[in-house]
Amino acid sequence: MKNQILYAGLIFLYSCISCTSQNKKVRLRVDVPIGGDKIVSIFNLSNGTQVYEDTLRGQLVLDSLTYGIHLLTIMWDRDVITPDEFKSLRPHTLDNPSYYSLQKRVFIDPKRDGAIHLYTPAGVTKEMLEEQLLSNERTFTPSIEVEGKQAQLYEAYESIWHRFRQQYHSQRDTLKKLLYHYNDKNDLQQAAAVNSQIKDLWTSTILPQYEKEEKRFLIEHANNVIVPFILHNRITSQEIYQSFKPVIDAMPEKYRELSFIKGLAKLRSGN
Repeated sequence: MKNQILYAGLIFLYSCISCTSQNKKVRLRVDVPIGGDKIVSIFNLSNGTQVYEDTLRGQLVLDSLTYGIHLLTIMWDRDVITPDEFKSLRPHTLDNPSYYSLQKRVFIDPKRDGAIHLYTPAGVTKEMLEEQLLSNERTFTPSIEVEGKQAQLYEAYESIWHRFRQQYHSQRDTLKKLLYHYNDKNDLQQAAAVNSQIKDLWTSTILPQYEKEEKRFLIEHANNVIVPFILHNRITSQEIYQSFKPVIDAMPEKYRELSFIKGLAKLRSGN
């Protein structure tokens, strides 16, 4: 019920700023180096409902989508499993390792005609893609082209996360090489110090930098309707709410007074 009320507030917000009440078509094109059948699934993350799932055959024309942040998932069969999956699966399930899953969040505005083109960068092969998806890191993100100001702003917001994740992996790989160097020299003290840096790299260094840049971006674009939608998904505890209070304060009054934005202040502590 709470999610339904929050989503109703989001829909009301959009209806107030939309110039038309008639949904138009959203065109989705997917270019990935995968032959055979692929399944496309679309979830609206604002209300947690699946709005589309079917076999992908060429370009899709979607005319029943709702407004907000959506998760696009492209799936195809796979016949291998990871060691972790092997340990967790029972013997009679080992012949069904499920799917490869390629995911991307997008902001969809069905009130305006738009196109979404999801694709893999040039040179990425099926083998390279599947290896990335099977790894524990799962850092691969497909490229995407979207139309519309709000959708493009959301892509700029998403790119902040991906940039800092890449920075994290680059710095971690450098530290790992240094760790191997000290291990080879049997310098246990230096190795322990570097290992501690690796463990704390994300929480102590990269994450604070990311959150600072994230909030700067949201404050800069606080007049745009994507910001309430982002906060609706981003804020899940009282601690996060307090951290993002400057973003809320920067939004226009019409956004700050929305019931679902006010409701964020009542979230419980995450501890």
